[in-house]
Amino acid sequence: MGDYLHMNIPIHPPAGLGYLSAVLRDAGYNVIVIDAAAENLSLSKVIKRLKAWEPDVIGITTNITSSRKAIMTARFIRATLEQIPIIMGGPWATIEYRKILKARIADYVVIGEGERTIVELLDKIHDKIELNDVKGIAFLKSDGILVKTEERECITDLDSLPFPAWDLFPPSRKYNYGRRRQPFFPIVTTRGCPYDCIHCTKVVHGYAYRKRSVENVIQEIRYLKEKFGIKEIFIIDDSFNLDINRAEKIMEEIIRNKFNILIRLSNGIRADKITPRLGRKMKAAGVYFAVLGIESGNQQIVNKIGKKLDLKKVITANRILKENKITRGGYFILGHPFDNYETMIQTLNFAKTLNFDYPHFFKAIPFPGTKMYDMIMEHGHFIKNTKADASIDGYTIKSANFEIWDLKNQDVERVFNLSYRWFYLRPKKILEIVSQFRTIHDFWWVLMEFIMIIVKNLF
Repeated sequence: MGDYLHMNIPIHPPAGLGYLSAVLRDAGYNVIVIDAAAENLSLSKVIKRLKAWEPDVIGITTNITSSRKAIMTARFIRATLEQIPIIMGGPWATIEYRKILKARIADYVVIGEGERTIVELLDKIHDKIELNDVKGIAFLKSDGILVKTEERECITDLDSLPFPAWDLFPPSRKYNYGRRRQPFFPIVTTRGCPYDCIHCTKVVHGYAYRKRSVENVIQEIRYLKEKFGIKEIFIIDDSFNLDINRAEKIMEEIIRNKFNILIRLSNGIRADKITPRLGRKMKAAGVYFAVLGIESGNQQIVNKIGKKLDLKKVITANRILKENKITRGGYFILGHPFDNYETMIQTLNFAKTLNFDYPHFFKAIPFPGTKMYDMIMEHGHFIKNTKADASIDGYTIKSANFEIWDLKNQDVERVFNLSYRWFYLRPKKILEIVSQFRTIHDFWWVLMEFIMIIVKNLF
């Protein structure tokens, strides 16, 4: 099957799978991890490893951007190792569990957060006990009837979870992700997000904002230093700095412990939760790159999509990061249901005014399970087959696949094609990027950013 499982998008070690591996190992199970995307394995090589290990159960994690590859992998396993049960979990499986089970792609689906569920499910499978009382799963009974059990509550005590079992994964250098140092690993310090953006889904971690203790976070960083010799971490929370005081304390403890690491905040932090004091502590702790989640440069659009963000706060946050010499990124989405050509141009102008070091522009993708998807189903129309386009493989799609109200897909294409050229192909911007070189590490990091962000979207 060639390199079908290769992911032509930035990937870092998957924290969700790391946690699942850890809890299963703690429960006494022998766990083997195959990260085919990181190792660039073909399906035939995956099957070869599975045959050598002879697993009792196979689990496949699925996010929305890799759903097609997950389906192909499951079907290939089913065709060659048909007696081994397959479990699927993750955001896409949680949303599309009916499709997965009806098509016999997997035998069981774990719905929502999986750490407690997966252990209980495997215990019941091992002991051949009825599964109806296992919360948070779906499966087909022998007569073909689909069963979805009671919803499992989100984990409130995040400190009770073991640290991800990174020793079971490929070395971090195998992962194609922008970083300045290695070894590197992601860290999740909170789960849940109380905001209600129409392009996001809360099917796994929900709305409830749950926090690990500062002490537990620091223990994990110390563990990563001692066990793996890490030189960089990515904090990948959805809402890391929602609690400003807690974010400050984490930075203070990193400084106090003299971890001497680099920190990347690349998942989009809140612009309205950055204070001058937090900015200074971020810099002192080792934060070198921070991305602000903005979505639109039009305040009315920002209000309508549920972001609850004052764009004036973005200007302030941008200034704070710049004053602390932290490389700045911004996430912008073109083609919200309330957008039109003029509002999308306003977004480009806003990004240009902010003059981030590395802004990212994306086309809006209506993933199943989001309010945007439901909104288009009710008030708009999809240009192509709805479900095929919604589960497309990657961060962007080749063409805008829906229209609604004043939004036309041709306008989204026009503005998106303009975005990267307009921002990056300016002599001043090119000089600014080159001026970031300080060491050979800086050169390679900036080059990687350029390749993954600019070239991918310009050509």
